[in-house]
Order: sequence, then C-alpha cells, then structure tokens
Amino acid sequence: MNPPIPVNRMPVVIRNNGAVLQGELAVPAHARGVVVFAQTVDHGRECPCNLHVATALHSAGLATFLFDLLAPETPPSLGPEPAVDGMPLLAGRLVAVTRWILADPTCGRLRLGYFGSHDGAAAALIAAAWLGAAVGAVVARSGRPDLAEGAFRRVGSPVLFIVGERETELLARNRSAVDQMTSCPCQLAVVPGADSLIDRPGDIEQVAVFAREWFARHLAPT
Repeated sequence: MNPPIPVNRMPVVIRNNGAVLQGELAVPAHARGVVVFAQTVDHGRECPCNLHVATALHSAGLATFLFDLLAPETPPSLGPEPAVDGMPLLAGRLVAVTRWILADPTCGRLRLGYFGSHDGAAAALIAAAWLGAAVGAVVARSGRPDLAEGAFRRVGSPVLFIVGERETELLARNRSAVDQMTSCPCQLAVVPGADSLIDRPGDIEQVAVFAREWFARHLAPT
C-alpha cells in the first residue's frame, strides 16, 4: 500500500450576501490544480463519497475545497432540494468561493475545476457558464442538469457526467444534457449496476477514478 499523500488542510470561512460558507481547503505538496466541491445534500462537505473522491484527487496532485453550499442562513425554500429558481443564488455562492480561491496565494495560480453532486451539479454548470475560462473542467455526479438548462448550453469547460446505470430518471436527464451541450467537450460515464453512487464502496471508487482521470487530463496534464 502506498503511504498517504501529505496534505496541508486549512479551515476557511467565506461570507457572501449574508451567508456564512464554511469549508476546508486541502492542498497536497506540489499541487497542479484545485477542485471545488458543490453539494446541497448528503451531509455537505462531510459526504463520504466526496471525501473519498477528494482523497483520490490528492493522490493525483490536485487540491480540493469542500464546503457547505447550503449555509445555515439559506432560506427554507432553497433546501434541501432547491428548485430551478434557487439555482442562481447557489451558483452565486460558488462564484464567491471561486473568487476567494483565485485570490489565494497558494491556489490562485492553479487551474480550477468543479465537482458538483445532485443539485450542486446544476449550480456548478451555471457558475461555469458565468465564469467562462476561469473554470477548467466540471464533473457532475448524479446531477440535475435540467435545473441549469438555461445556462448549460453556454458552458465552455469540458464536462463529465457520472450516473449510475439504474438511476433511470437521472440517466435520461444527463443523456439529454450531453446531446444539447455542443459548445464544450462533454461525456457521459455510466457506473454499471448502480442505483445510487454513494451506497456501495465499489461504486464510490469508480466515481473517484472517473473524476481523477477527468481532472488530471483537463487541469493538470502531464
């Protein structure tokens, strides 16, 4: 077994329009890129799947920023499953976090990507459309691209959608998004036999492999 990758971890608090966004910046030695995680459910930054994916990214020399997209001050109408009308607010929080990272002396020089899950994937797509070239790549796990339909056609960053084979409704929505997103490199990765990408360890590992390869290719090419 390879020894753990040394990672410097720092708690971060970012204030945005009255919301207090709490997260953790984790930077491995000689980081070559940074990935911001956007999630509204499954325990936010404590989501086991996100933590597993983050560890895999560290092994590829990628820093991570995990934070709670739904801050305690989030209006009840936006949580835990925000509707399409709430997406601009959440995307705005993601943009605020992105600007903080771009100004950070440690990570500001690195190529930046988004890992969005569920509704957080929609927020990531909207933020990527707003920020353009500042976002180098996006990965959406079990995402809801339909909540960002007004923006995702303007995304220029490479996007990878990851969906379980048995997540039939999400799979249809993600396939539709891939067909419509013609302004960027876009792929769909299906995890065989999976009906939830956080339940079985093997499925989580497959998500981590897909995400690590995508971000390594687009944020930190060798």
